[in-house]
Order: sequence, then structure tokens, then C-alpha cells
Amino acid sequence: MKWLSNCVVIALSLALVLGSAGCGVKDTFPPDAPTGIAATTDCNDNTPSFSWDAAADKGSGVDYYLVAVDSGDWIDAGDSTDYTLATAIPDGDHVFNLKAVDKAGNEGIQGSLAFTIDTGASTISGVVVSITSSSTATIAWTTNESTTSQVEYGTTTSYGSSSTLDSNLVTTHSVGLTGLSSCTTYHYRVRSKDACGNEAISQDYTFAEGQLPVIKIGDKWTFEEVMDSVYYSCIYEVTGEGKVGDQDCWIMEFSYSPSFLGISEGSQRVSKATWDILQLQTSMTWEGMSATAAGVCLYVPSGTSLFPLKVGSQFTRTETLTMTVTVLGETETTTDTQVHTYKVQGVEEITVQAGTFVCFKITDTVGTRVSTLWYSDKAKTFVKEIAADGSTTELKSYLV
Repeated sequence: MKWLSNCVVIALSLALVLGSAGCGVKDTFPPDAPTGIAATTDCNDNTPSFSWDAAADKGSGVDYYLVAVDSGDWIDAGDSTDYTLATAIPDGDHVFNLKAVDKAGNEGIQGSLAFTIDTGASTISGVVVSITSSSTATIAWTTNESTTSQVEYGTTTSYGSSSTLDSNLVTTHSVGLTGLSSCTTYHYRVRSKDACGNEAISQDYTFAEGQLPVIKIGDKWTFEEVMDSVYYSCIYEVTGEGKVGDQDCWIMEFSYSPSFLGISEGSQRVSKATWDILQLQTSMTWEGMSATAAGVCLYVPSGTSLFPLKVGSQFTRTETLTMTVTVLGETETTTDTQVHTYKVQGVEEITVQAGTFVCFKITDTVGTRVSTLWYSDKAKTFVKEIAADGSTTELKSYLV
């Protein structure tokens, strides 16, 4: 088989010649673009890591990879298929660029991955609580980006209980709490985590039944008042904010249908700190004559309030209403001073037209006259009143 031996010799000789001469088939094919590029760290890590599948190469094979972020310089990442940035990058949107280089020096087709860095927690605002019954409450708040919802709560600042995590990413949050003990002060704080895992935690807040109501512009209540067998519909709505002296107030517009003692509409300013009426204004028609009236209320001692409501609590104060009435250009001022004693008698459930409510039952005694009122945390108002003269007021509907 001499011809076979000759072929081997020729092949070996040819290989030696080509090798010594530097001859051969030159690799001019660039590697393919890397695939499977993925970030392997959370988006709140500003030195992120990436991985990818090895790039295919038809020629000499991949020697190493080049990486770059955004329009930055290319960096030799070696022959590994993963890389961690050595320098932190700022929050925001970025692009991770990657390409392979083969052993012949051909740079491959570039692959890219858009990614976002977010290391900042969201901003929590507008935390409010609504006590919906003697054993339930709803906590609401807003965030400036979409986040999860959870509330920690308990009778101390150690909390001890948490609501079930709501993993839906929203900006308007509402979490219901159940199994609460009546007449108990609770501490709570809210937690919200964004898509990158940054968690915001609010300050500590407290709530208990019978607290000063937290209201807002747009809150509205409709009452039915029965006096001397005449039925009146009365609507109160929070329409703005203002001041009386140095006291911050809510402005409430009200209307009567039919008119009550000639009054069909007016407004009053209610103290945000005590929930007392500080000023009122109205117009009326009496015996065919138009009139305007303005009232100023003073309370001694000042700054006292019925709130927070606690069973058995009692306080007495002097209340003075000064009314200035103008009719046909003539003005008359009257002053009425009364000493009121308020006492929280207990907690009971009552049903009115607007629904069934767990209420604080309160008596208001002026001399020998006693009025009874029922206050609801849920409705943020007195849902029923039986005045000393026998007239009644009952909540028909509300929006708070």
C-alpha cells in the first residue's frame, strides 16, 4: 500500500510548508450576538450583575467578551458568561451592551438589554384611618409610585400584628383591620414596597374609637329633622378650609328644605382642633322680609372638646352665641349664653335611615333640659339626636 504511505508523506509535508509559511484559511466570520442576556440582581442594586448564553462562532471560537453600559467604554469581561459592574451607576433607565470577540480578533454582533436601577423608596402620604365598627377599621394612604400594601398594628409601638400583604402594585392603598378590641388605643404604621424591593415605612400613628374625626373637602351628610311634626331635609357639605382668628377651620355649607325658620342655606366654620362651630352665616326670609345673620361662638374654657370620646368622661363649659341680624338696613345683636355638661354614657348600636352604627351615647345637659346624641366613628358625625324639646334629627345618608 505504497500509495497510501506516499499520501501521508505528502500531507505531512504540505502541513509543514503551510504552517511555516503562515498560510491557511483566514477566519473572517464574527461571532453571533450573545443571547439570553439577563440581569441576575434586583433592580435596587446599583452594581448589577448580568449573565448570558455563550455566543456561537463558526471560526476560531470565542476568546472573550466586551461589555459596556449605555454609551460608556467597552470593558474586557474575559471568557465567562457573567459579569458584575465594578462601579455603581445612578438610578434610572440604562442599557447593558455585550459582544463577543473570537480568537481571530473578530468582534461579534452586539446584543443589548434595557434595565432600570431604582434604589429609592416611595413617598407615603395622606395616611388616614376610618373606624368602621367597634372591632374594625380601615387604613388608607397614597404613594408616589406603585407599591404593595401592608399595615402593622398593636397596642404598643412594638405592634405585634400585621395585615396580610397585598402584593398588588398600586398608588392608592386601603387595608382593613378586623378583630380589634373596643375602647382601645392602637398604634399602627403602613409599609409599601415597590417593584424593585425598596420599602417605605411610615411613622407611628394611633387610633381609637371616639377620636376627633378626620374629614376632607367633599365629605357630605344628609339629615332628616322632625320638629313640630314638620319634616326637614338638611344637607351639610365640606367645601373648603379657612381660619377664624388663629384657628384652622373647615368650611361647611348647609341647606334646609323646606326652609327652617326662614333659613334655606348658609355656611359655618368648624374648628379642626375641637370640632366646634366657631362662626356661621346665613340669609333668611321672615314675614316677607329678607335678612342676613352672622354668628360667633365662644367657649369657656377655650380649647376644650368633646373628643376623644371615652365612656364615663364628662366636662362642663360655658358656650356663648352672639348673633348679628340685619333686616332692611337695621342691625340687631343678641347674645345667648348657656352652660353645657356633656357626658359619654356608653357605647351602643343603633339603626337610623343611613344604616346601623356602633355609637357613643352622649347626654348634653343645660339646666334641667337634657338632649341625647349618638356619635359614629364610621359616619364621622352624630347620626341621631333627640333634643330636650322632643325634636329629632337622624342621618339619612353620608359620603365620607
